[in-house]
Amino acid sequence: MSNGVVVVDIDLDTLRPIERDLLKVGNQAPHAIRRGINKTGDKGRTPYVRAIAKQMGLKVGVVRKRIRVRRANYDRMEYRVIGFGGPIPLIHFNARETRSGVSHTADGQRKVLKGSFIKGGRFPTRRALKIGPQVWLRTSAKRTPLEKQEGPAVPERMLEDPAIGVFRSTAEARLIPNILHEIDAIMNGWAPRG
Repeated sequence: MSNGVVVVDIDLDTLRPIERDLLKVGNQAPHAIRRGINKTGDKGRTPYVRAIAKQMGLKVGVVRKRIRVRRANYDRMEYRVIGFGGPIPLIHFNARETRSGVSHTADGQRKVLKGSFIKGGRFPTRRALKIGPQVWLRTSAKRTPLEKQEGPAVPERMLEDPAIGVFRSTAEARLIPNILHEIDAIMNGWAPRG
């Protein structure tokens, strides 16, 4: 099981344009930075997950279940989006059975996997198999053994363009404005303490 990790973090060069603003809030600056990073990551996560789903040919909910977030805290000033899990069963890729095989949308394009099937029996009166709704392929000329077919894994695809570009562009555009917003909240007294 492999993991993919995407990070929004801060280096000192990123903060140079707002150095004076950070000095105004003194010891509250780490709070503003942390909340700004978390707000940026949260805003970037939704379009990022949608982009991964579109790129892979999956429903957003399937991708969302395979992604976790670690928000910035005082020890680690970074927002991490972590993908986990192995290959996703092909049935989740909008799989539909046809006479020549199962049609699916793995990698965002509809393809047919010749000789594969979901149900048993003759067309048009096919019935669900007792072994569950999956995309199956025979590994020999006999009826069994069957091999469950799988598509790509989320960690493999989450670091590829265009999905990663969506996350990075959101982070780059929103990070400084979000930190400035948190500084303003501290200076005006309506920010939460800590």
